Amino acid sequence: MKIDKNIPIPKAWSRTKLDGIHDALCDMEKGDSVFFDIYKEAVRMRARASNYINGNYRDFANKDFKIRKYKDGWRVWRTR
Repeated sequence: MKIDKNIPIPKAWSRTKLDGIHDALCDMEKGDSVFFDIYKEAVRMRARASNYINGNYRDFANKDFKIRKYKDGWRVWRTR
């Protein structure tokens, strides 16, 4: 085996998808909601929140999100 010296360690790999949905879920406070015209997009946000909660992500341990029909679209609320 050859020992190499001074090789920088790459950044750690993260399984968390860091995008607009992640940012919104992290920034929402209890009672906040996000409106969607398209049901599929609302479900995508709620599903991501569920994955974070069930995956025991530290930032989501005490959070819960609900999706409901609202006027001409859908809303995802942070309820806890």
